[in-house]
Amino acid sequence: VDEIRWRLEQLISLRFEVLEAVYRLTGQRRRFSFYEIARAARLLDGHFPDSGVAAEVLTQCVQQALKTGVPLVDVAYMNVTTGEGF
Repeated sequence: VDEIRWRLEQLISLRFEVLEAVYRLTGQRRRFSFYEIARAARLLDGHFPDSGVAAEVLTQCVQQALKTGVPLVDVAYMNVTTGEGF
């Protein structure tokens, strides 16, 4: 029950487009955990005014993290702070 509650709390503040991206990315059995994707999604959703942009950047961050081996949250953080991924 606590795990379900925690997962819902991670998602409740996300806008629809970002929530869709999280659903799509966690459903593809990628190497990232729900926790990693939710953390990156919250970071990006809070940064970008347009939720569609946040969702697209989340997808790009996942691809970049897979390509480089850099942790997903670090890629998302670098995107927010520098405007670009690794």
